Amino acid sequence: MILVDNDKALLQKLNKVGKGFCAAKWYNSTIWLSNGRTSSCHLPPAHSIDPEAIKTNPSALHNTDYKKSVRAEMLAGNRPTECGYCWKVEDAAPDAVSDRVYKSKIYSNEQINLIAHADPTDDINPRTLEISFDNVCNFQCTYCNSEFSTTWNADIFRNGGYDLKTSQGGTYNQPFSFDSNIIKKPTPYSDAFMRWYDSGLKDDLDELRITGGEPTMSPSFWKFLDKIDNPTFRFSVNSNLGMADNVLNKLIECTSKFTEFELYTSVESSPAISEFVRGGFKWNTWINNLNKFIQHANYKSINIMMTVSVLSLPGLVGFLNEYLKIKTAHPNKQITISANILRFPNFQSVNTLPKHLKEKYSSQIKQWLNNNTGILVDFEVEHIERLCQYLDNVETSYEDNDTLLDKHNDLFKFVNEYARRQHINIEDIYEGDFIAWLATLKK
Repeated sequence: MILVDNDKALLQKLNKVGKGFCAAKWYNSTIWLSNGRTSSCHLPPAHSIDPEAIKTNPSALHNTDYKKSVRAEMLAGNRPTECGYCWKVEDAAPDAVSDRVYKSKIYSNEQINLIAHADPTDDINPRTLEISFDNVCNFQCTYCNSEFSTTWNADIFRNGGYDLKTSQGGTYNQPFSFDSNIIKKPTPYSDAFMRWYDSGLKDDLDELRITGGEPTMSPSFWKFLDKIDNPTFRFSVNSNLGMADNVLNKLIECTSKFTEFELYTSVESSPAISEFVRGGFKWNTWINNLNKFIQHANYKSINIMMTVSVLSLPGLVGFLNEYLKIKTAHPNKQITISANILRFPNFQSVNTLPKHLKEKYSSQIKQWLNNNTGILVDFEVEHIERLCQYLDNVETSYEDNDTLLDKHNDLFKFVNEYARRQHINIEDIYEGDFIAWLATLKK
Protein backbone atom coordinates (compact mmCIF):
# COMPACT_ATOMS: atom_id res chain seq x y z
CA MET A 1 0.00 0.00 0.00
CA ILE A 2 1.06 3.59 -0.62
CA LEU A 3 0.77 5.42 2.67
CA VAL A 4 0.92 9.21 2.53
CA ASP A 5 2.68 10.31 5.72
CA ASN A 6 4.45 13.40 4.35
CA ASP A 7 5.79 14.70 1.06
CA LYS A 8 9.19 13.01 1.21
CA ALA A 9 7.68 9.72 2.30
CA LEU A 10 5.19 9.92 -0.56
CA LEU A 11 8.04 10.55 -3.03
CA GLN A 12 9.69 7.34 -1.84
CA LYS A 13 6.42 5.42 -2.22
CA LEU A 14 5.88 6.79 -5.74
CA ASN A 15 9.42 5.78 -6.67
CA LYS A 16 8.71 2.20 -5.59
CA VAL A 17 6.14 2.06 -8.39
CA GLY A 18 8.53 3.79 -10.80
CA LYS A 19 11.07 6.59 -10.54
CA GLY A 20 8.89 8.68 -12.86
CA PHE A 21 5.46 7.61 -11.54
CA CYS A 22 2.89 10.38 -11.08
CA ALA A 23 -0.83 9.92 -10.37
CA ALA A 24 -1.69 13.06 -12.34
CA LYS A 25 -1.03 11.21 -15.59
CA TRP A 26 -4.19 9.19 -14.89
CA TYR A 27 -6.31 11.32 -12.58
CA ASN A 28 -5.65 14.90 -13.68
CA SER A 29 -6.28 16.57 -17.02
CA THR A 30 -6.56 19.94 -18.71
CA ILE A 31 -8.61 19.93 -21.91
CA TRP A 32 -8.97 22.83 -24.36
CA LEU A 33 -12.32 22.20 -26.04
CA SER A 34 -11.91 24.98 -28.57
CA ASN A 35 -8.90 23.47 -30.34
CA GLY A 36 -8.87 19.83 -29.21
CA ARG A 37 -5.72 19.69 -27.09
CA THR A 38 -4.99 18.19 -23.70
CA SER A 39 -2.28 17.79 -21.10
CA SER A 40 -2.08 15.87 -17.84
CA CYS A 41 -1.05 19.02 -15.93
CA HIS A 42 0.25 22.53 -16.62
CA LEU A 43 3.87 21.36 -17.00
CA PRO A 44 4.06 19.04 -20.06
CA PRO A 45 3.32 20.50 -23.51
CA ALA A 46 -0.26 20.01 -24.68
CA HIS A 47 -0.92 17.42 -27.38
CA SER A 48 -3.75 16.89 -29.86
CA ILE A 49 -6.88 14.82 -29.24
CA ASP A 50 -7.96 12.38 -31.95
CA PRO A 51 -11.28 13.78 -33.30
CA GLU A 52 -12.26 10.33 -34.60
CA ALA A 53 -11.69 8.57 -31.27
CA ILE A 54 -14.04 10.86 -29.34
CA LYS A 55 -16.97 10.02 -31.63
CA THR A 56 -17.36 6.61 -29.98
CA ASN A 57 -15.35 7.16 -26.80
CA PRO A 58 -15.72 10.67 -25.36
CA SER A 59 -13.27 9.81 -22.57
CA ALA A 60 -10.57 9.90 -25.28
CA LEU A 61 -10.58 13.64 -24.60
CA HIS A 62 -8.41 12.59 -21.65
CA ASN A 63 -7.37 9.00 -22.40
CA THR A 64 -5.41 9.73 -25.58
CA ASP A 65 -3.11 7.14 -27.13
CA TYR A 66 -0.18 9.45 -26.45
CA LYS A 67 -1.02 9.82 -22.77
CA LYS A 68 -1.40 6.05 -22.45
CA SER A 69 2.09 5.60 -23.89
CA VAL A 70 3.50 7.96 -21.24
CA ARG A 71 1.64 6.03 -18.52
CA ALA A 72 3.31 2.86 -19.78
CA GLU A 73 6.71 4.59 -19.51
CA MET A 74 6.00 5.53 -15.90
CA LEU A 75 4.88 2.02 -14.93
CA ALA A 76 8.01 0.63 -16.58
CA GLY A 77 10.13 2.74 -14.22
CA ASN A 78 11.14 5.45 -16.69
CA ARG A 79 11.12 9.23 -16.48
CA PRO A 80 9.08 10.54 -19.43
CA THR A 81 10.76 13.39 -21.27
CA GLU A 82 7.62 15.57 -21.24
CA CYS A 83 7.75 15.68 -17.43
CA GLY A 84 11.25 17.13 -17.41
CA TYR A 85 10.39 20.05 -15.14
CA CYS A 86 9.88 17.66 -12.22
CA TRP A 87 13.16 15.86 -12.93
CA LYS A 88 15.00 19.19 -12.92
CA VAL A 89 13.52 20.06 -9.52
CA GLU A 90 14.23 16.64 -8.02
CA ASP A 91 17.80 16.62 -9.33
CA ALA A 92 18.49 20.16 -8.12
CA ALA A 93 18.78 19.15 -4.46
CA PRO A 94 18.72 15.83 -2.54
CA ASP A 95 15.62 16.76 -0.53
CA ALA A 96 13.74 18.62 -3.29
CA VAL A 97 10.04 17.81 -3.69
CA SER A 98 8.64 18.22 -7.19
CA ASP A 99 5.14 18.85 -8.51
CA ARG A 100 4.50 15.14 -9.05
CA VAL A 101 4.31 14.80 -5.27
CA TYR A 102 1.92 17.74 -4.88
CA LYS A 103 -0.19 16.46 -7.75
CA SER A 104 -0.28 12.89 -6.39
CA LYS A 105 -0.91 13.61 -2.71
CA ILE A 106 -4.48 14.81 -3.36
CA TYR A 107 -5.55 11.28 -4.30
CA SER A 108 -6.37 8.48 -1.86
CA ASN A 109 -4.23 5.43 -1.20
CA GLU A 110 -6.88 3.29 -2.89
CA GLN A 111 -6.95 5.48 -6.00
CA ILE A 112 -3.16 5.48 -6.35
CA ASN A 113 -2.85 1.74 -5.83
CA LEU A 114 -5.49 1.14 -8.49
CA ILE A 115 -3.45 2.80 -11.24
CA ALA A 116 -0.14 1.46 -9.92
CA HIS A 117 -1.36 -2.02 -10.87
CA ALA A 118 -3.55 -1.06 -13.86
CA ASP A 119 -3.09 -1.76 -17.54
CA PRO A 120 -1.75 1.57 -18.94
CA THR A 121 -4.14 1.24 -21.89
CA ASP A 122 -7.22 1.30 -19.63
CA ASP A 123 -9.59 4.27 -19.87
CA ILE A 124 -9.56 6.03 -16.51
CA ASN A 125 -11.84 8.94 -15.63
CA PRO A 126 -9.95 11.86 -14.11
CA ARG A 127 -10.65 12.85 -10.52
CA THR A 128 -9.50 16.45 -11.02
CA LEU A 129 -10.33 18.00 -14.38
CA GLU A 130 -9.70 21.44 -15.86
CA ILE A 131 -11.74 22.54 -18.88
CA SER A 132 -11.36 25.53 -21.19
CA PHE A 133 -14.42 26.19 -23.32
CA ASP A 134 -12.77 28.85 -25.51
CA ASN A 135 -10.00 31.45 -25.66
CA VAL A 136 -12.02 34.64 -25.21
CA CYS A 137 -10.06 36.88 -22.83
CA ASN A 138 -9.71 40.57 -21.96
CA PHE A 139 -6.02 40.30 -21.01
CA GLN A 140 -2.80 40.01 -22.99
CA CYS A 141 -0.35 38.53 -20.48
CA THR A 142 3.29 38.46 -21.60
CA TYR A 143 3.62 34.68 -21.29
CA CYS A 144 0.28 33.94 -22.98
CA ASN A 145 -0.22 34.09 -26.76
CA SER A 146 -2.66 34.21 -29.65
CA GLU A 147 -3.79 30.61 -29.12
CA PHE A 148 -5.21 31.25 -25.65
CA SER A 149 -6.31 34.89 -25.69
CA THR A 150 -8.54 36.73 -28.15
CA THR A 151 -6.89 39.99 -27.04
CA TRP A 152 -3.49 38.62 -28.05
CA ASN A 153 -4.95 37.42 -31.33
CA ALA A 154 -6.52 40.81 -32.08
CA ASP A 155 -3.26 42.62 -31.33
CA ILE A 156 -1.30 40.50 -33.81
CA PHE A 157 -4.03 40.98 -36.42
CA ARG A 158 -3.74 44.76 -36.00
CA ASN A 159 -0.02 45.23 -35.37
CA GLY A 160 1.68 42.16 -36.82
CA GLY A 161 3.76 39.45 -35.18
CA TYR A 162 6.90 39.68 -33.06
CA ASP A 163 9.12 37.61 -35.40
CA LEU A 164 10.72 35.61 -32.58
CA LYS A 165 13.09 32.75 -33.29
CA THR A 166 12.25 30.70 -30.17
CA SER A 167 8.48 31.38 -30.22
CA GLN A 168 6.66 28.16 -29.31
CA GLY A 169 4.35 27.19 -32.15
CA GLY A 170 4.76 30.57 -33.81
CA THR A 171 1.93 31.99 -31.71
CA TYR A 172 3.77 35.31 -31.23
CA ASN A 173 4.55 35.56 -34.91
CA GLN A 174 1.10 35.33 -36.49
CA PRO A 175 -2.56 35.13 -35.44
CA PHE A 176 -3.83 31.74 -34.36
CA SER A 177 -6.31 30.16 -36.79
CA PHE A 178 -9.33 30.00 -34.50
CA ASP A 179 -12.81 29.75 -35.97
CA SER A 180 -14.29 33.23 -35.60
CA ASN A 181 -17.56 31.64 -34.42
CA ILE A 182 -15.87 29.49 -31.78
CA ILE A 183 -17.79 31.00 -28.87
CA LYS A 184 -21.13 30.89 -30.71
CA LYS A 185 -21.29 27.23 -31.71
CA PRO A 186 -20.16 23.97 -30.08
CA THR A 187 -17.08 22.13 -31.30
CA PRO A 188 -16.81 18.33 -31.66
CA TYR A 189 -14.73 18.43 -28.49
CA SER A 190 -17.29 20.36 -26.45
CA ASP A 191 -20.03 18.02 -27.71
CA ALA A 192 -17.93 15.03 -26.61
CA PHE A 193 -17.35 16.63 -23.20
CA MET A 194 -21.08 17.04 -22.59
CA ARG A 195 -21.69 13.37 -23.52
CA TRP A 196 -18.84 12.27 -21.28
CA TYR A 197 -20.05 14.46 -18.41
CA ASP A 198 -23.53 12.90 -18.53
CA SER A 199 -22.31 9.31 -18.96
CA GLY A 200 -20.37 8.88 -15.73
CA LEU A 201 -17.70 11.56 -15.59
CA LYS A 202 -19.64 13.82 -13.21
CA ASP A 203 -19.97 10.93 -10.73
CA ASP A 204 -16.21 10.23 -10.66
CA LEU A 205 -15.02 13.82 -10.35
CA ASP A 206 -13.59 15.16 -7.11
CA GLU A 207 -13.01 18.58 -8.66
CA LEU A 208 -14.02 20.31 -11.87
CA ARG A 209 -12.14 23.48 -12.68
CA ILE A 210 -13.01 25.93 -15.47
CA THR A 211 -10.26 27.98 -17.04
CA GLY A 212 -9.97 30.14 -20.16
CA GLY A 213 -9.24 32.60 -21.64
CA GLU A 214 -11.37 34.32 -19.03
CA PRO A 215 -14.28 31.97 -18.21
CA THR A 216 -16.69 34.70 -17.16
CA MET A 217 -16.52 36.16 -20.69
CA SER A 218 -17.57 32.85 -22.25
CA PRO A 219 -21.28 32.14 -22.98
CA SER A 220 -20.43 28.41 -22.74
CA PHE A 221 -19.33 28.89 -19.13
CA TRP A 222 -22.66 30.35 -18.05
CA LYS A 223 -24.60 27.72 -20.04
CA PHE A 224 -22.66 24.98 -18.28
CA LEU A 225 -23.37 26.55 -14.89
CA ASP A 226 -27.09 26.39 -15.74
CA LYS A 227 -26.69 22.70 -16.62
CA ILE A 228 -25.01 21.66 -13.38
CA ASP A 229 -27.51 20.22 -10.91
CA ASN A 230 -26.76 19.04 -7.36
CA PRO A 231 -23.02 18.59 -7.97
CA THR A 232 -21.09 16.28 -5.65
CA PHE A 233 -17.69 17.58 -6.77
CA ARG A 234 -15.75 20.70 -5.85
CA PHE A 235 -16.16 23.42 -8.43
CA SER A 236 -13.32 25.81 -9.20
CA VAL A 237 -12.92 28.77 -11.51
CA ASN A 238 -9.74 30.41 -12.81
CA SER A 239 -10.57 34.09 -13.17
CA ASN A 240 -8.40 37.15 -13.70
CA LEU A 241 -11.01 39.18 -11.72
CA GLY A 242 -10.79 41.95 -14.27
CA MET A 243 -14.54 42.08 -14.82
CA ALA A 244 -17.23 44.73 -14.37
CA ASP A 245 -19.38 44.78 -11.21
CA ASN A 246 -22.41 43.13 -12.81
CA VAL A 247 -20.35 40.11 -13.95
CA LEU A 248 -18.63 39.81 -10.58
CA ASN A 249 -22.03 39.94 -8.85
CA LYS A 250 -23.30 37.18 -11.13
CA LEU A 251 -20.28 35.01 -10.28
CA ILE A 252 -20.73 35.64 -6.56
CA GLU A 253 -24.40 34.67 -6.83
CA CYS A 254 -23.50 31.40 -8.58
CA THR A 255 -21.19 30.31 -5.76
CA SER A 256 -24.25 29.52 -3.62
CA LYS A 257 -25.02 26.63 -5.98
CA PHE A 258 -22.02 24.65 -4.75
CA THR A 259 -21.11 23.00 -1.48
CA GLU A 260 -17.45 23.63 -2.25
CA PHE A 261 -16.51 26.51 -4.54
CA GLU A 262 -12.87 27.49 -5.02
CA LEU A 263 -11.54 30.58 -6.78
CA TYR A 264 -8.15 30.69 -8.48
CA THR A 265 -6.79 34.02 -9.61
CA SER A 266 -3.35 35.13 -10.78
CA VAL A 267 -0.95 37.87 -9.72
CA GLU A 268 2.74 37.54 -8.93
CA SER A 269 4.45 40.93 -8.95
CA SER A 270 4.28 44.44 -7.57
CA PRO A 271 1.35 46.55 -8.82
CA ALA A 272 3.25 48.43 -11.56
CA ILE A 273 5.03 45.34 -12.89
CA SER A 274 1.79 43.32 -12.72
CA GLU A 275 0.07 45.91 -14.93
CA PHE A 276 2.91 45.50 -17.43
CA VAL A 277 3.25 41.71 -17.33
CA ARG A 278 -0.52 41.19 -17.53
CA GLY A 279 -1.58 43.50 -20.35
CA GLY A 280 -5.02 44.92 -19.53
CA PHE A 281 -4.68 44.21 -15.81
CA LYS A 282 -5.51 47.02 -13.39
CA TRP A 283 -4.29 46.54 -9.84
CA ASN A 284 -7.11 48.54 -8.20
CA THR A 285 -9.79 46.63 -10.12
CA TRP A 286 -8.24 43.30 -9.12
CA ILE A 287 -7.82 44.12 -5.44
CA ASN A 288 -11.33 45.63 -5.16
CA ASN A 289 -12.94 42.64 -6.89
CA LEU A 290 -10.93 40.21 -4.77
CA ASN A 291 -12.01 41.92 -1.55
CA LYS A 292 -15.64 41.95 -2.68
CA PHE A 293 -15.50 38.23 -3.52
CA ILE A 294 -13.88 37.46 -0.16
CA GLN A 295 -16.62 39.32 1.70
CA HIS A 296 -19.73 38.17 -0.18
CA ALA A 297 -19.15 34.86 -2.02
CA ASN A 298 -19.85 31.35 -0.75
CA TYR A 299 -16.45 29.70 -1.17
CA LYS A 300 -14.14 27.20 0.46
CA SER A 301 -10.81 28.72 -0.56
CA ILE A 302 -9.06 31.27 -2.75
CA ASN A 303 -5.66 30.61 -4.30
CA ILE A 304 -3.52 33.29 -5.91
CA MET A 305 -1.34 31.61 -8.55
CA MET A 306 2.01 33.29 -9.15
CA THR A 307 3.52 32.65 -12.57
CA VAL A 308 7.22 33.29 -11.99
CA SER A 309 8.96 34.56 -15.13
CA VAL A 310 11.98 36.70 -15.87
CA LEU A 311 9.63 39.69 -16.16
CA SER A 312 7.67 39.12 -12.94
CA LEU A 313 10.52 37.97 -10.66
CA PRO A 314 11.94 41.47 -9.99
CA GLY A 315 8.63 42.48 -8.35
CA LEU A 316 7.84 39.19 -6.60
CA VAL A 317 8.75 40.37 -3.10
CA GLY A 318 6.68 43.48 -3.76
CA PHE A 319 3.67 41.27 -4.41
CA LEU A 320 4.38 39.14 -1.32
CA ASN A 321 4.17 42.34 0.74
CA GLU A 322 0.82 43.15 -0.88
CA TYR A 323 -0.32 39.60 -0.14
CA LEU A 324 0.41 40.13 3.55
CA LYS A 325 -2.00 43.07 3.50
CA ILE A 326 -4.71 40.79 2.05
CA LYS A 327 -4.05 38.11 4.68
CA THR A 328 -4.08 40.67 7.48
CA ALA A 329 -7.35 42.21 6.28
CA HIS A 330 -9.04 38.77 6.17
CA PRO A 331 -7.40 36.71 8.95
CA ASN A 332 -10.10 34.03 9.15
CA LYS A 333 -10.40 33.31 5.43
CA GLN A 334 -8.63 30.51 3.58
CA ILE A 335 -6.49 32.44 1.11
CA THR A 336 -3.21 30.99 -0.18
CA ILE A 337 -0.54 31.57 -2.80
CA SER A 338 1.30 29.12 -5.05
CA ALA A 339 4.51 29.72 -7.00
CA ASN A 340 4.55 28.23 -10.51
CA ILE A 341 7.83 28.53 -12.40
CA LEU A 342 7.27 29.45 -16.04
CA ARG A 343 8.68 27.09 -18.68
CA PHE A 344 7.07 28.37 -21.88
CA PRO A 345 7.87 30.56 -23.67
CA ASN A 346 11.46 29.72 -22.79
CA PHE A 347 12.79 33.20 -23.59
CA GLN A 348 10.81 34.43 -20.57
CA SER A 349 12.21 31.77 -18.22
CA VAL A 350 14.04 32.91 -15.08
CA ASN A 351 16.98 30.93 -16.47
CA THR A 352 17.64 33.73 -18.96
CA LEU A 353 18.86 35.83 -16.01
CA PRO A 354 22.57 36.09 -15.17
CA LYS A 355 23.74 34.39 -12.01
CA HIS A 356 24.14 37.59 -9.96
CA LEU A 357 20.50 38.61 -10.53
CA LYS A 358 19.18 35.12 -9.76
CA GLU A 359 21.19 35.18 -6.54
CA LYS A 360 19.91 38.65 -5.71
CA TYR A 361 16.24 37.77 -6.14
CA SER A 362 16.64 34.43 -4.38
CA SER A 363 18.26 36.19 -1.42
CA GLN A 364 15.44 38.76 -1.27
CA ILE A 365 12.80 36.03 -1.30
CA LYS A 366 14.59 34.00 1.38
CA GLN A 367 14.86 37.07 3.60
CA TRP A 368 11.16 37.81 3.14
CA LEU A 369 10.29 34.20 3.94
CA ASN A 370 12.48 34.24 7.04
CA ASN A 371 10.65 37.33 8.28
CA ASN A 372 7.13 36.05 7.49
CA THR A 373 7.15 32.25 7.75
CA GLY A 374 4.72 32.24 10.67
CA ILE A 375 2.04 33.88 8.55
CA LEU A 376 2.14 31.28 5.77
CA VAL A 377 0.84 27.71 5.73
CA ASP A 378 3.24 24.83 5.03
CA PHE A 379 2.11 24.55 1.40
CA GLU A 380 3.01 28.18 0.73
CA VAL A 381 6.40 27.87 2.43
CA GLU A 382 7.21 24.75 0.39
CA HIS A 383 6.35 26.52 -2.87
CA ILE A 384 8.53 29.52 -2.08
CA GLU A 385 11.41 27.37 -0.88
CA ARG A 386 11.18 25.31 -4.06
CA LEU A 387 11.38 28.51 -6.13
CA CYS A 388 14.56 29.53 -4.31
CA GLN A 389 16.04 26.07 -4.83
CA TYR A 390 15.29 26.39 -8.53
CA LEU A 391 16.91 29.84 -8.76
CA ASP A 392 19.97 28.61 -6.87
CA ASN A 393 20.53 25.29 -8.64
CA VAL A 394 18.89 25.13 -12.09
CA GLU A 395 20.56 26.77 -15.06
CA THR A 396 18.47 25.51 -17.98
CA SER A 397 15.06 23.92 -18.43
CA TYR A 398 15.09 20.15 -18.96
CA GLU A 399 13.74 20.22 -22.51
CA ASP A 400 15.29 23.54 -23.55
CA ASN A 401 17.19 23.20 -26.85
CA ASP A 402 17.40 26.89 -27.79
CA THR A 403 20.65 28.76 -27.28
CA LEU A 404 20.91 31.40 -24.58
CA LEU A 405 21.84 33.94 -27.25
CA ASP A 406 18.62 33.25 -29.19
CA LYS A 407 16.56 33.56 -26.01
CA HIS A 408 18.27 36.80 -25.06
CA ASN A 409 17.70 38.24 -28.53
CA ASP A 410 14.03 37.28 -28.42
CA LEU A 411 13.57 38.60 -24.89
CA PHE A 412 15.06 41.99 -25.79
CA LYS A 413 12.98 42.23 -28.95
CA PHE A 414 9.80 41.10 -27.20
CA VAL A 415 10.06 43.34 -24.12
CA ASN A 416 10.66 46.50 -26.09
CA GLU A 417 7.95 45.82 -28.68
CA TYR A 418 5.43 44.70 -26.06
CA ALA A 419 6.14 47.81 -23.95
CA ARG A 420 5.69 50.02 -27.03
CA ARG A 421 2.30 48.45 -27.79
CA GLN A 422 1.23 48.77 -24.14
CA HIS A 423 2.43 52.42 -24.05
CA ILE A 424 4.63 51.69 -21.03
CA ASN A 425 8.18 52.88 -20.32
CA ILE A 426 9.90 49.89 -18.71
CA GLU A 427 12.42 52.19 -17.01
CA ASP A 428 9.52 53.53 -14.94
CA ILE A 429 8.64 50.14 -13.47
CA TYR A 430 11.84 48.07 -13.22
CA GLU A 431 14.87 48.69 -11.01
CA GLY A 432 18.18 49.89 -12.39
CA ASP A 433 20.22 46.67 -12.42
CA PHE A 434 17.45 44.77 -14.25
CA ILE A 435 17.19 47.56 -16.83
CA ALA A 436 20.98 47.59 -17.17
CA TRP A 437 21.01 43.85 -17.83
CA LEU A 438 18.23 44.13 -20.42
CA ALA A 439 20.26 46.79 -22.20
CA THR A 440 23.18 44.36 -22.56
CA LEU A 441 20.94 41.99 -24.57
CA LYS A 442 20.63 44.32 -27.53
CA LYS A 443 22.01 42.43 -30.50
